[in-house]
Amino acid sequence: HDYHKFIKPSELAHDIRQAGLKLKDMTGLHYNPLTKRYWLAPNVDVNYMVYTVNEATE
Repeated sequence: HDYHKFIKPSELAHDIRQAGLKLKDMTGLHYNPLTKRYWLAPNVDVNYMVYTVNEATE
């Protein structure tokens, strides 16, 4: 991995707003390879998901 190419959550939030979208939620996604389970968490340092809406259609 080239960590300099990773998109920071703050950068993505900025780009979302610049695109005219509204950021509704951002949450972290964690994975345990031993149990093969995913779970949601407040930490967005590594993996995360976002939920956006188009302000024009809201």
